[in-house]
Amino acid sequence: MNNEKENLRELLTSFMDIKAADKAAADIERGEKILRNFPAPQPDEKLLAGIKQKMIIAAGRHRSVTRHHRIFIAVSAAAAMIILSVIALKVFENRPASQPDKTYAATIPDSVWEGGSIITDDPDIAVLSDEIDNVADEISAVLLSDNNGSYDSAVYDLEMQIIEMSADFWKG
Repeated sequence: MNNEKENLRELLTSFMDIKAADKAAADIERGEKILRNFPAPQPDEKLLAGIKQKMIIAAGRHRSVTRHHRIFIAVSAAAAMIILSVIALKVFENRPASQPDKTYAATIPDSVWEGGSIITDDPDIAVLSDEIDNVADEISAVLLSDNNGSYDSAVYDLEMQIIEMSADFWKG
């Protein structure tokens, strides 16, 4: 007990002078003595039981509200998914039906399957191939004029661009 008093006085002296600290420590000791001699009254058992009952009812009501809120969120999410599905079906329903892949295979000439060249057999592809060659020639002419006749770098750049364009073209 004396050790507690000394610690209290030491703490109080860091905030005020020694006389005021001793007086404050004595006031605190008297207050603690009064609290020990006159303890706080305990609540009645009926009052405690009533408070516990009210807490149980409030907790049950809170769980019910939380459960209803979660159900509302789940139903809202399900309704949103149904609405989005209906919209998606309506959008895709209005699209024209695509032809099966078998019809495309039937339109390819037999000579292609037998090892013929599709570029020479199909006039549309032949035209596109010629246009790619023309673009390559034009690019080489522009590069040669830009590089003041530096043919080696121009040829290399042109080859790289042609390879890139051809790869992109045949990828689709």
